[in-house]
This record gives sequence, structure tokens and C-alpha cells, in this order.
Amino acid sequence: MAQLETPSHGAESAPPRTLTDLLPSHRPAFRTVWQLALAALPRKQGAALATTAETLLSDAPDGETADLKAQIAASVANSFSALPVDRQMSELEYNWDELSRQPMLPVLQALIHRPPSRASSPFYSAADLNAVVLKRWFELDPEGAVREVVVQLTSPNAPLNARSVELLPGGSQPQFEDGWARELVESEDDDRQTLLAALLVRFGIGSATARVESKVDSLVGNWACAPQAAALAYIVKFKSDNASNLVQRAMTSTRDTQCYETLFSSVSTYAHGPALNEAAIRALHSANPRAAADAAEYLRYFGTESAKQPLIERYHDWYERWASKPGEVDPATDSGYPVSLLGQSLAEALIANQGWLADPKLIADVVGHCVGEQMCKELRRLASDASSPKPTVSIHGSAPYEGYWIGQYNSKSLELFEAKMTQFPSGSKFTLIPISPRNGDQLKLEEQAQALFKNHGMTLESATPPR
Repeated sequence: MAQLETPSHGAESAPPRTLTDLLPSHRPAFRTVWQLALAALPRKQGAALATTAETLLSDAPDGETADLKAQIAASVANSFSALPVDRQMSELEYNWDELSRQPMLPVLQALIHRPPSRASSPFYSAADLNAVVLKRWFELDPEGAVREVVVQLTSPNAPLNARSVELLPGGSQPQFEDGWARELVESEDDDRQTLLAALLVRFGIGSATARVESKVDSLVGNWACAPQAAALAYIVKFKSDNASNLVQRAMTSTRDTQCYETLFSSVSTYAHGPALNEAAIRALHSANPRAAADAAEYLRYFGTESAKQPLIERYHDWYERWASKPGEVDPATDSGYPVSLLGQSLAEALIANQGWLADPKLIADVVGHCVGEQMCKELRRLASDASSPKPTVSIHGSAPYEGYWIGQYNSKSLELFEAKMTQFPSGSKFTLIPISPRNGDQLKLEEQAQALFKNHGMTLESATPPR
């Protein structure tokens, strides 16, 4: 309605999703419409009340009082069960600051115990909602949330999946490890096997390694992609003596091309470690360019100094083969895409690696060996980021979009982020680029980052927060 009332809005331009997307000239109209919707709130009930209150809270204009927001949040909390699942997810992730001040614990408990069929949407599963609800329950009542997690872990019908397991709160649960491993060995259902292996990675301590190894040993190369990747991750995480051998066998004997081409990215979804690093270095020379690119991507995000020279040599080999054929290195063509992907992945793994700081000589060498207009343009952008005397930092801690950036480097966890920052000289200065939404989760994460830089003798200065 605000857009329709603004003459400058053309038919061909997309309408904004939130208040912050509006141009300054549109905001007065938006505030008027927002206030009209607010005035109508007391006359609404059921799904209409829930949806209107949720929209008002999500898009509250700047300057509205805390008391008014609290009143709206109370309406959202009281009608929360009437919201669609995707909006429940959004509220729990992004408007938790306001909702946490309401009596939300009974609401969260009711969400956990409702039938899974009522907790799914085209975008989210019951397991996705379950994990976020438990995360927020843990903030309000840690002991109760951990008890509920234990109930979920022992229930055969709990809404859990491999993707959501990582979000569950609480520490290790070794009392379940042997049982999960035994069921993994006996199960023949791919989805169940994947979930069991994910649970072992997330809540195990490595006590069932031998049992899991027996399953992998019997099926590696002939197993479905998902359970094989999750089971390998358990062996990699707990540094089994046989991990390198099993990963190598998965690389060389897997019949499913997709499994082979995504082996490293699939396993590293759950865990990373020396066995994968060694295997990825060997896989750089795979005859399959997609598989080699996957290995290079893994080394970019989880590599160590030992991968540097192998990556340089493989990148130069790639350049020697394709430098005279730039027309064939075209990401827009079916034949050129895998070649372009490999070159780009190798180059980025050198310029933006987790394991080292790229010096000007290395960056110049990588940019000087690019092939094709698109690849060269992207590498020059990375080189520009790397040349900044005061690198930018941006962080986002909410899964599945968790990421921590320093200059051209992107770390996949807070632990790796701290390891990356320690590679910079003491006294280095950085600029924090704030990310929206500016909620409590994000601010707490940025404060944590500030403390980490300070502890390592560095300075992280804040830029102007986004509106």
C-alpha cells in the first residue's frame, strides 16, 4: 500500500520487502499504512491477528517506543501457533529480542509437542522448526531444554534430520553413542543412516569408531552419498587411524559420479580434519574437473600450509593447458563450465585460503595466470580486497548462513575465524561492516568478535550500522 501511494514507484521496479528497503521518499507513506494496520489490530483474531501482529513487529518503523513494540510482541506471542511455519521460523530467528521478554516458554514447549504434520512448510521441515525452538528454549531454560533434547534423541518419532542436528543445544551425549552406532550398522534405510551418523558426529565422543568403520568399510564406494559422507565425517572428526584409507577408497571406488564430485563438500558439512586435507591434496589431480574443484574448495576453507605448494603447482598446470584456449574456458557453456570452475576454485583457494595470508607476490602470480574475462574480473576483485590496508570484517552467526569474513577470507566457524585473525600481525586494524538485522544475536556476536581482536592485540572499529 505504501508503494502504491508513492508516484515514483515504476511498474518495472520490484516492491520492497521491508521498511529498510524503502527509499526515503517512500517511508512517510509506509509509516501511515503501518499505523492504520496497528489501529486495526484489536479488531482481528485468529490467523489475521497473528499475521498482522507479526508483520507490524517485523517492520516497525524507527522511533516507535519500546512499550508499543512490547504490546505488539505480546500479540505475536499469544497468537504464535496461528502463524505459518515459515513466519514462526523468522520470528524466532530475527525478532527474538522482543519475543524473549514475553512468556514464550509455554509457547515453545507447545510447538515441540505438536504433531510434525502441523510443523512443516514448503520451505522448512518440522525438524528445522524443532531445532530453532530448542535453541530458544535453551536460552530461557537451559536445564529443561537439555532434558527435552535427551527425550528427542531417544524417541524414534522425534522430528529430527541430519541438517537440523547441528543446531540442537547442549553438549555431548556419549550414553547414546554405542546404540546409535549399532543401529547404523543394522539399518538399511539411507535417511535413517544419515541421521544416525549426523547424531554421532554432533553428540558423540569417538567411542564407537570401530563399529562405524566396519559399516563404512563394507559399503564405501557403493553406499548412497548422504550416509557415506556423514559416516566418513565421524571417522574424520575423531581422527581414526583408518580415516585416510577410507576417504581414499571413497575417492577411487565410488561409482556414483555425484558422490565423487561432492565428496569433500559433503563430508565437511559435518567435520574436517587431517585425513580430508591429505585426500583433497591428492584429489587436485583428479581427471574429473568438478571433483578436483571440490577438493580445491575444501582446501580453501579448511586447508593448512601443507596445501599451498600443491595448489600453486596444480594451478600452473591448469594455466599451461588452457592459456591458449580462452574461448573454451567459458562458464556459460556446458563444456567450459567445469574447466572454468576448476581454475576459479584453484585461484581462490590460493588468494583466500584459511591456512595462510596471501602475500602480494602470490596474489600477483594468481591474477597473472587467469584465463577468460569473467575469471580475471573476479580475481582482480579479490586482489583489490586483499590490498586494503584496513581489511573489512563481517560476521553472521545464524545457521545455515553462518560465515565470518576478514578481507577476502571466509571462515566457516568462529573457531576458524579466530585462527584466521591470529595470522595477521599484532596491532593490525580492521573495520567491522555491520550486518542486518541488528538484533541481540547479531550484536552479541559482534561484541564477541571485538573481544577476540582485542585479546590478540588488534583493533576492530565499527562502521556506521545499516538502517
